[in-house]
Amino acid sequence: MKKSTIIVIVVIVLIAIWGITSYNGMVKMDESVSTAWSNVENQYQRCSDLIPNLVNTVKGYASHEKETFQAVVDARSKATQMQISADDLTPEKMYQLRFPDEDVSKLTMQQLRGREGSRVRRIYKQQSQKWKVEWKGRNYDPEAYETGDCKI
Repeated sequence: MKKSTIIVIVVIVLIAIWGITSYNGMVKMDESVSTAWSNVENQYQRCSDLIPNLVNTVKGYASHEKETFQAVVDARSKATQMQISADDLTPEKMYQLRFPDEDVSKLTMQQLRGREGSRVRRIYKQQSQKWKVEWKGRNYDPEAYETGDCKI
């Protein structure tokens, strides 16, 4: 065989190999594009499946909010119905406003002051622990009220 025929055959074989590998590469790229697009479609389908659940959740929460808002409105309207006048205001009525869940009419003023004092001490103690401030209690002298509240 002639040298030129061998060169032509080799070139044809190389072109054929290049064509086959190029075609295989294109098929591989087409499959990867199809796979990626199916992943995108899968995500779209997942999102569209979640939307009805989200809508139902929002509807349920809106219903809860409506009930809560109605309860707050009713409580506020009930609270504002109370008529208080300065002429009619007594310490017992003030304590009744302060302790609405208790029947304060059966308690003496000393008992009411004691309950208020213990509530205030508890709050002071909680706040002092929260803000890391040392509070040792009240040292109140009615005769020298301008002196400090902190024990030394």
